[in-house]
Amino acid sequence: MKMVESFITVALWCIQDKPTMRPTMLKVNRMLDGAIEAPQPPLNTPAFIVTALRCHKLINDKQQAAFFQNSL
Repeated sequence: MKMVESFITVALWCIQDKPTMRPTMLKVNRMLDGAIEAPQPPLNTPAFIVTALRCHKLINDKQQAAFFQNSL
C-alpha cells in the first residue's frame, strides 16, 4: 500500500495547475524509483482528493491494527 500512496502523491504533483509547480520527468522518475521521497502535495490540491487519501490511510491503518490484533 505504501507504493500506491507514493504513486498517488507523485501523480498529484504532476497535475498541478501551474506548470512551474510540476516536477521534471527526472524528478518524477526518481520519486517513483524511491531514490528521493515525494513530499506532500501543496495545500491547493483539490479537497476531495486530499479527503480520499486521508480516508484511505485511516482505513488501511485500522485494517493493519485489526490484522495484528487477530494474529496474537
